[in-house]
Amino acid sequence: MTRTRFALLILSAALLAGLAGCDLFGFRTYEWHQKITVIVDTPDGPVSGSAVSAVTLSVSPKWFGLGDVSGAAVGKLAGEAVVVEVLKGRYLFALLRQYDHQTALEAFGSPRQKVLSSDEVRSEFARLEKLRGERVLSSDHYPDLATIDDLGNPASINEVDPRHLDLVFGPGVRLKAITISLTDDPVTKGNVEAVLGPDFFKKWSVQMKEDFKKNGPFVQPPFAFQISPNDFVTRN
Repeated sequence: MTRTRFALLILSAALLAGLAGCDLFGFRTYEWHQKITVIVDTPDGPVSGSAVSAVTLSVSPKWFGLGDVSGAAVGKLAGEAVVVEVLKGRYLFALLRQYDHQTALEAFGSPRQKVLSSDEVRSEFARLEKLRGERVLSSDHYPDLATIDDLGNPASINEVDPRHLDLVFGPGVRLKAITISLTDDPVTKGNVEAVLGPDFFKKWSVQMKEDFKKNGPFVQPPFAFQISPNDFVTRN
């Protein structure tokens, strides 16, 4: 058997082990579901929305890869943004931007004063797989928030400052809390599309290309075109 064939057999076995979640040859896959809940105070009382995303982390052993890639963890997030109807027909979205497995690691991770070793990171991931519970996120770990002034116009997506929801939605509206839960609930589907409609992302793609063609690569685009449809919905 040639070295190349032997190496391919080992790699194939390791990848299969990763898919199965087994710790063979040092390859390991960790999986869990995490739910974000956004609670907003309004003059008519609190309103909220939640969305469950699936995290998949593939971790390679130290001997696999070179330099910084050695022992690296590659994460995937599948799910959708949180949708909160703050006022009738006016929505707040907690995007999948600035939100991934690190959010759970920071919220549920063991207290630490140093950078974790690769073995310690694996131990934390394994703990998160089994852990269930809820934490209130600190403002440092909020996902990006956005609203859409005109649901028929993707160019009207605007960033929302979590400290000043009243500037967008009016007096008496404020962000009460954003929580994260580790849960067995299924991944949320369809809430974003139900609000935005079936053609929203197609329009967005067209408008983004038109904006780039008009302004070129050296002009910073508006917030609506700094993000992507994957910040609203991401599937495996």
